[in-house]
Amino acid sequence: MKLKTACVQFGSRKPPKSDSKAGLHYFTIPKEILDDMLDIGFTIKEISALFAISESTVYRRMTAYGPKKYNFTDVSDELLIETVMKLTKQYQRCGEKMLREILRLKNIRVNKFIDSD
Repeated sequence: MKLKTACVQFGSRKPPKSDSKAGLHYFTIPKEILDDMLDIGFTIKEISALFAISESTVYRRMTAYGPKKYNFTDVSDELLIETVMKLTKQYQRCGEKMLREILRLKNIRVNKFIDSD
């Protein structure tokens, strides 16, 4: 809902600038909206196009807001291996990125895969 509100609020116009008289203009992107967009899977390029700002500005806001806390699924190694094995049997030519996306659709978020060898 926050994302929809931000899209309606900003629409096709640029985000509001800060009232500071010194230095370059500072475009405001709410931290919650930026985090939600990244969680949904928007790329930096898509976010910059949506807000009509440069990709560098998006990266600067991400740096200014500090490191994001990622929400990984608490899953046992055995269950993860079992799920990955089933998926690789079903999708034999599936790469790591595609596999990670399939897991994400199943609400399983992992930061990296473990080596089963």
